[in-house]
Amino acid sequence: MLVDMTESSMTSIVGEMRARLAIVRHLRLKSACSRPVALNRGIESASGRFITILDDHNLWEPDHLGNIVGNFEGADLVYTGVRIQPLTRDGELIQEQTHYLPFDFNRLLEANLIFTVGTGFRRALWDEVGRYDERFTVYEDWEFLIRATHRREVRALTTCSAISRAFSGGKIISVSSQMVANPLSNNPIKRLMIFGHPAHELALFGFLQRFCPQIVIITDGGAEERIRQSRNGLESIGLEATYLKFAENNFYAALLRRDVSFFESVSELLSLEIAALQPDQIFCDAVEFYNPVHDITLLLVLRAQRRRHGRKYSRCH
Repeated sequence: MLVDMTESSMTSIVGEMRARLAIVRHLRLKSACSRPVALNRGIESASGRFITILDDHNLWEPDHLGNIVGNFEGADLVYTGVRIQPLTRDGELIQEQTHYLPFDFNRLLEANLIFTVGTGFRRALWDEVGRYDERFTVYEDWEFLIRATHRREVRALTTCSAISRAFSGGKIISVSSQMVANPLSNNPIKRLMIFGHPAHELALFGFLQRFCPQIVIITDGGAEERIRQSRNGLESIGLEATYLKFAENNFYAALLRRDVSFFESVSELLSLEIAALQPDQIFCDAVEFYNPVHDITLLLVLRAQRRRHGRKYSRCH
């Protein structure tokens, strides 16, 4: 079942696929829609007992479907390991990695350890636990997997027969450029993450791998070693960060002497970074009354955003 969730025709691609596999069916939706809507419409129209999903920028090895179907005996959901391929703007492979974790429901509640491209499930499971939640614009697969695996028989295969191609630099790298026609769910949202300290971004490793955001880190964390650790961790998943390298000690000293001008200078630099990157969404440290650098990061980002949009702001002491 080939679900066309965009407003442009995929007729030529459908014809090509049917020439190789006559049973291919084409479901062309009336208007562009979100990914969970497309998934639900496709599964509704499908007649098979087993469901597996392939987004247009991902790949399966020739033996992948055989691996999945051949291991369904007694299971509700089966998944394989995945080879992750982060790509540059020009489609060049940065560094392939292998992802596999045995199933652990408690771990799944913390982070999505299962890639949709490597997953197959019984159609009856979708009927029983409910459809993909169409209110979600992201994480719809994670939310579905939590419901689908709770108190169910899940089988994790150690084979890595699925390939997840991650996009980088605001562009999705697809198997065929013809097959990308600006689908809403795959239209890359430019995300910027701003952290007070280097290496703290590694606590969000799964998010970084999935969404490949731009990253800005404000301080040196008190030592050059922290920056080195951060850089090495990000490089391992094909990402990099901009390090502003403000000395941690200077932050605390400025707070003690109530040096507003120091924080204005930091905010001005953040404003320039935001203007250069032009993100659609910005994430940053929260106010948690644990570390003053974390707490003040949100205020710095808000001020930088106001400066970027030319709004007046009130100085707070």
